[in-house]
Amino acid sequence: MTQKSCMETWTLADGTKLNIRPISPADAELEQAFVRGLSRQSRYYRFHNAIKELSPKQLAALTPPSTRFYMTQGQNIMSNL
Repeated sequence: MTQKSCMETWTLADGTKLNIRPISPADAELEQAFVRGLSRQSRYYRFHNAIKELSPKQLAALTPPSTRFYMTQGQNIMSNL
């Protein structure tokens, strides 16, 4: 299964389009920023630990280079510009 074959575009009720695709190593900084932006309680619930950011090992596990063994989904709102 390739990353491209797993891509879909969804349209929300308000007309906003979402591009759903597997997350990749190119998304590592976005994933790190997402985790840093979570509340302390949310980070604890997700990681069962009071982390402030992901370690390099955790970040690599969440942004795999291949969808061959497992896949993490990401989404972006597609701009109507």
